Amino acid sequence: MDYDDELEEQEKRRRRKRARKHRPHVVTESSKHSRRNRIVALKRERVAEAKDSLKRHLGRFADIKTDQGKRQAQAYIQWVSSSLKKREPSVNLDDIHFQYSLSSKPGGQHVQKNRTSCKATHLPTMIGVRNEEERSSVQNKSNALKQLYERLVDHLRLWMIVSGGTQDRNTEEIVMEMLHESQ
Repeated sequence: MDYDDELEEQEKRRRRKRARKHRPHVVTESSKHSRRNRIVALKRERVAEAKDSLKRHLGRFADIKTDQGKRQAQAYIQWVSSSLKKREPSVNLDDIHFQYSLSSKPGGQHVQKNRTSCKATHLPTMIGVRNEEERSSVQNKSNALKQLYERLVDHLRLWMIVSGGTQDRNTEEIVMEMLHESQ
């Protein structure tokens, strides 16, 4: 095939491509049905991924056969239920444990001698974040709270996907089922 033939083939392909673009799209019942099936399959896949992520998270909890595990599970169930009702994470400062330590980031003598790194853990969900970006423990605490809230929003979003955004199903049953599967 010489150069002219190749150019001619390219031009034919371009014309066919343009013709396909300008062809009117006809929606048939079968195309509607297949589109609906694809959407349903994608939703199921999203729910399965969210459940897997939640099960991994719940795997960190203490064994629910112990008293500590039962208390932890109950606090988690209450948090999930109240947050789903409000459609935003319910955060009480009494439920957050702060731990300060020496920072490993650069910052000179102040950072190396003072406990400026802040770790914030939300006790009902056992979600924790660490912040040591600033030289001040107060600023690190504030940044850690912001990061923790973002993580709680993400965690609640997973629950909204699993529950379908409604409170129709019993949250306690779902959580207990997932806890049993994760342990």
